[in-house]
Amino acid sequence: MEHRCGRRVASDLAVRVRLIPSTIGWGRLLNLSTTGAFLRTPLRLRILSLVYLEPRLAGGGAWPLPHEPVAACVVWRSALGVGLEWCDPPEQFVENLVNYVALAALPTGHREDRPAAR
Repeated sequence: MEHRCGRRVASDLAVRVRLIPSTIGWGRLLNLSTTGAFLRTPLRLRILSLVYLEPRLAGGGAWPLPHEPVAACVVWRSALGVGLEWCDPPEQFVENLVNYVALAALPTGHREDRPAAR
């Protein structure tokens, strides 16, 4: 059953995944919404694990907007990855991420110089 609120946006965004105390790995957000995301990762994450995500751009660059790592909770697992629910993301970060991914998916001729309308 689908529990997400808001629109789901397909993506292929690389992220660094951190678990406390010392596990670090990589993954890709295959789709996301304002309430959660699907993370494809080789890491074996348990249900209810708390993870911290740091978006990375092509070429290994960091996300262009300043932010703290975003906390999420693993709410389900599949053979390909895990379903995440955002914990308490920094104000506007997830919305900016969704808009960034949505704009990046548009053909060049359809992009605008301003963020997507709500």
